[in-house]
Amino acid sequence: MDTIKYLELATSKDTGRYNLNSIYRDKTCMVATDGHRLHLVGGLAEIEKPHHLSGIDADYPDYQLVLPKDTIEICSLKIDKKQVKQLKALANLIGKIPIVRMTIVNHQLRLEYTSAGIGGWLTLEVQDQKFTFTPIGIRLDYLIDAIIPDQRITIQQALSGHNPVMFSYDSYKTFALIMPCKLDQAN
Repeated sequence: MDTIKYLELATSKDTGRYNLNSIYRDKTCMVATDGHRLHLVGGLAEIEKPHHLSGIDADYPDYQLVLPKDTIEICSLKIDKKQVKQLKALANLIGKIPIVRMTIVNHQLRLEYTSAGIGGWLTLEVQDQKFTFTPIGIRLDYLIDAIIPDQRITIQQALSGHNPVMFSYDSYKTFALIMPCKLDQAN
């Protein structure tokens, strides 16, 4: 996994939010967020002074405030490169802001969509399903960016707040946190 490339996917592209335009190096991790999603890579050697990697002189928001304190592990799955291509094709079909309804029921992750009045879904098999997932709206492009192909992903949902979804990878001490969207924002 290319750590920097993975983190850059979650940096803000909005020039007005310059403090979110770079990767932040905290004491034992690196983090990037655009305010709607967050990627974090942990398990790094400890440093004394946190800083922006790009040298931006601005306060980075306290990202720890959005990390869920209580989560429930829903399931785990592996998504291979072929499935990532299918997800990208689906995102292109849906349009500019590809919002899907994500559910996990009966050992299937189901992504339901509507595009130009036509609806459909894509399903992926999951392993070790422990609970039913509360259906949410999620940006498919953010989900695609969170995936590290061929690695076991554990999906967790926060029990309070806005119910962000957490995709974690034990092998990399890495996770992505994605805030839900309103389903009526879909194309």
